[in-house]
Amino acid sequence: MTDQATPFSAVRSTSSVASTRSAGANSQISPSVEIALVGGAVQVRKASDLGEVADSLIPVTPQLKPLFPRGGLERGVTCSIRADLGAMSLLVNLLAYPLAQEKWVSMVGFSGCVPLAFEEACAGFELSESAGSLSSLLRRLVMVPSPVGDAGEVIGAAIESMDIVVINSSVLKLAPRVWSRLAAKLRSSGAALIVLGAAQGRAELECRVVEQRWFGLGRGQGRLRAQELQVRSRTKRDAQFRECVVEVGQHASYGIEMAR
Repeated sequence: MTDQATPFSAVRSTSSVASTRSAGANSQISPSVEIALVGGAVQVRKASDLGEVADSLIPVTPQLKPLFPRGGLERGVTCSIRADLGAMSLLVNLLAYPLAQEKWVSMVGFSGCVPLAFEEACAGFELSESAGSLSSLLRRLVMVPSPVGDAGEVIGAAIESMDIVVINSSVLKLAPRVWSRLAAKLRSSGAALIVLGAAQGRAELECRVVEQRWFGLGRGQGRLRAQELQVRSRTKRDAQFRECVVEVGQHASYGIEMAR
């Protein structure tokens, strides 16, 4: 993927090649960008490909740091977000900051995601000159709405090539052996895996939204402008709960429907 790639890559995979269409905020479709799955690896530019040493932690927005024992997403670790109300808002907020920090993100098994969701979530972040504009940062977001063929192979390819891989477990029904294979890839690649929904006991850290509040409506007037999420997390290693409150956006919703 080159610097000329347009924002927001939506990938439709096949057994050997994932054809990528990029769409801007105006939803106009640009020419396809080919991403070849050669030997199980998606050929995209990543920090490690540029000779940079990857940190053990992937940064998250300061609001979310209290949820993580080390203050960020750990590479080689699986996290899960319970598929309750507010889960997609939490997920977008979690992914926006790494995108703004020039990390590569792939979402597998999601449909209906709009670039505006991530642009709104990133609006308050200070972007470096190399990160580019809010629109250009979305070139590092690769969507695979409906994997064709072996979903485990597609996810494994993304794990080998991306900084963060997100899978929708309510759409992708993976066998235990596939989970084991992905865990091995995760440890060797240095990516972070986020699972929306059940992670079959594989998640080292589990998050859930325990309360969701909306703001902006008056008596018979106004419109929803923001929401506040109270989020709780717990690790496998201890029974300690960690909590934080996250303020999300200025609009009623991100326009994303969670697949069931």
